[in-house]
Amino acid sequence: MPTRTFNFDVIVVGGGNTAPCAALTAHENGARVAIIEAGPRDERGGNSRFSGTAWRFVHDGKDHLLPLLDAEGLKEAERCSMAPYTAEDFTADMLAKSGGRHDRDEIRTIVEQGYHTMKWLAEHGVPFKLPLNFWVSHEGKHGVQDLASGVPVVTRDYGRGLADAMWKAAEQTNVQAFYSMPAHDLIMDGDRVLGAQARSPRGFCEFYGNIILACGGFEANPRMRRQFLGNGTEFAIVRGTRFNTGVMLERALAAGAQAQGHWGGYHCAPQDVDAPKIGDMKTLDKWERYSFPYYIMVNKAGKRFVDEGEDELSLIYSKVGAAVAQEQDAKAFQLFDRKTAHLVNEKYLTYGTPVEDDTPEGLAKKMGINIDNFMQTVKSYNAATSKDHSKFDPYTNDGLSTTDGCTPRKSNWALPIDSPPYTAYALIVGISFTFGGIKTNQSGQILNNEDNMMPGLYAAGEITGGFYYG
Repeated sequence: MPTRTFNFDVIVVGGGNTAPCAALTAHENGARVAIIEAGPRDERGGNSRFSGTAWRFVHDGKDHLLPLLDAEGLKEAERCSMAPYTAEDFTADMLAKSGGRHDRDEIRTIVEQGYHTMKWLAEHGVPFKLPLNFWVSHEGKHGVQDLASGVPVVTRDYGRGLADAMWKAAEQTNVQAFYSMPAHDLIMDGDRVLGAQARSPRGFCEFYGNIILACGGFEANPRMRRQFLGNGTEFAIVRGTRFNTGVMLERALAAGAQAQGHWGGYHCAPQDVDAPKIGDMKTLDKWERYSFPYYIMVNKAGKRFVDEGEDELSLIYSKVGAAVAQEQDAKAFQLFDRKTAHLVNEKYLTYGTPVEDDTPEGLAKKMGINIDNFMQTVKSYNAATSKDHSKFDPYTNDGLSTTDGCTPRKSNWALPIDSPPYTAYALIVGISFTFGGIKTNQSGQILNNEDNMMPGLYAAGEITGGFYYG
């Protein structure tokens, strides 16, 4: 069958949130635009569809966020308070979490343009709300929730709401979408990119025009996970789309694009042990286990292995997920008692199977872990907690830490585990996205190994490197 040929000004490769954002921006600047998406229409949305959509950007406090919220979000905001999140806060958080390795130009752009970008998304129909009960279920003092400022909004209906809104906005234009059309290779003339080749059941299709690669990383490719992320990661759960296989990332590198970023790094999160092995379009992010700061976590040997209360949850949940990945069978357990049962996120109650018992010994037996080690862990941890619990505040870093000599230390929210019934959830690690990618300049143009731009080739989103480290 002869190769079918299409001509556009801009061809966006991918289906996550970056793809319709890039396509709409190009369209609004007068370009004829196509999107080629590997998945079928009912699976479009890439990793974005599976996201919890906790957005991080600079803002001046709750009143500054009100123009972003949908009608229901404005009503909900009456029950919340929130401090500003400054440029200095954002920059310091990134410096701390990346070890100072991130691309300074990228961070500067996000700091300066983040709020304006959020307004653009809201104007294109993305329904934002404040993150009430997002990290932990609570009512707050006097019925008002004092929310953490670093992740000031989430999207209503989370990833599904984001993907549906942005794709709807694209469909209201003349942007053309080609589904079940996985990009296969670049069409090159030296360093110059003429277009992209895509596969279909009817044969190859060639799309000529400027190419924007917005097709994610390689987290759904077990071969690349094993190659770049290390031994055992080929068995990890994939939290998102099955279509992020890294094909065009490898094709671009083979064509001379410059690699950038932390190729051994990835974002992950603790997941319930019964979570689907690949992202489930029906349950999406319901298997996350994010309430660990208020409890303790142990491995199969019955020992703690991470500071569960190091910092606010939004800054450490991926680090904790990576710590779980290093334990035996990449498995761990979250343990809590009656005192903190009310802080369990509602996702725990709907998805996953708790293990319960009236004694720590009985719980350890049901978990199938080393009973003697576990009993010593609980005893040592309890002895290192304060007898005065008045400082306990689950909504802010309360400084209620374990005493010196407790290893690992718990920096905040350290309450003893001593009030039956006792409950545990078994965890494994789920990989969300990968960090290694392609180097771009400040205009999103891909640079080759000689640090020169490759005409006609751009990248945006997860496929770019230089933002996340560690």
